[in-house]
Amino acid sequence: MTDIFDTYLKSHATRETYRYVWNNLVLKTLKISEKDILSLDKKDQEQKVIDYVDILKTRGNAPTTISLRLNVMEFVFSMHDIILNWKKLKKMIPEKVKPAGAETWQDQELREMIKVAGTVRNRTLVYFFKDVGCRISAVPALRVKDTEEFENCFCVMIYAGFPEEYPSFLTPESTKMLKHYLEYRKKRGEIITPESPLFASELAINSTIKPITNHGIQNAFGRIYLKFPNSRVKQGQRYNIQLTHGFRKWQATKLKLKIDVHHSISERLLGHKAGLDSNYFVTNQKDAKLKLFEVFKQCISDLTLDKSEIIEDIENYSKKLDDMQKKYNDLVKSIEKIGQGIRQGTYFDYKSSDSPVITTKSQESD
Repeated sequence: MTDIFDTYLKSHATRETYRYVWNNLVLKTLKISEKDILSLDKKDQEQKVIDYVDILKTRGNAPTTISLRLNVMEFVFSMHDIILNWKKLKKMIPEKVKPAGAETWQDQELREMIKVAGTVRNRTLVYFFKDVGCRISAVPALRVKDTEEFENCFCVMIYAGFPEEYPSFLTPESTKMLKHYLEYRKKRGEIITPESPLFASELAINSTIKPITNHGIQNAFGRIYLKFPNSRVKQGQRYNIQLTHGFRKWQATKLKLKIDVHHSISERLLGHKAGLDSNYFVTNQKDAKLKLFEVFKQCISDLTLDKSEIIEDIENYSKKLDDMQKKYNDLVKSIEKIGQGIRQGTYFDYKSSDSPVITTKSQESD
């Protein structure tokens, strides 16, 4: 039988999601094979859909979850030229309520995650997600070549080469961690090339390095959350903080609260389309990245968890300002002396030696 998911769906992430929902959630729940359900008459097929929705309602699944499952069922039936009364069937979806998972992490919780993350890769994932806040499906496709260094930060092109591509940035602390992770892989014998996955699976098969999968990311964060179980509260079928989307909400909150950052720019850094900006603002060009980076730099202190480096930078900056102020004061004093000398009929002779010599007009005539 033709694989309709590979044939008719363009997005890899959508293909994997639809295939998983259909095979593991719909057919297994209904205890029926694909062949059998597609062989039923339309009336029985519609009854199977009704039965499935009833099961989901009994389980307490959210309206958005039920809607997704029905979209998958509609897709499968439609691609097999089976047209059911979906308008009537979708009327069974309960009214939408405020979804769970709307909360975000706190700074201290992220610091705790880094402490208990375990492996170098998993610590790097925490740093990466808290800065970039990208969707989980974007990470497996990332390659080393999708990164570019701007000063002491990395620019990462999300969905590089696709219409949805957009640049995001890592803070200096996260950039340092990502560099450490890549060096760690090199020391273990991996040859890092531009085509190497940015995040690799930790289960190497026959020395072949494979990119991390969506499932691998979910497992990594699942193990991290188990080490402080009270961090998330289950609300119905979901948690108050989503597995990885909680990082995106954390990043978005930091960007949105930065009053100096324009709304359209913060949207662009999150990978959201802002009106016609996506048609005219080509974010894969160097100049555009630099402009975005200048804005991102304003948010670095807010996105940084280890404030010690920020404090050190501020202290160094203050010291430089003090030095400049001292030089300025010395310069003002010198100018005042020169002005006073001119008024008194004297001037500074810098030609005779390294040290200026004050000469009067009478001495000059002699």
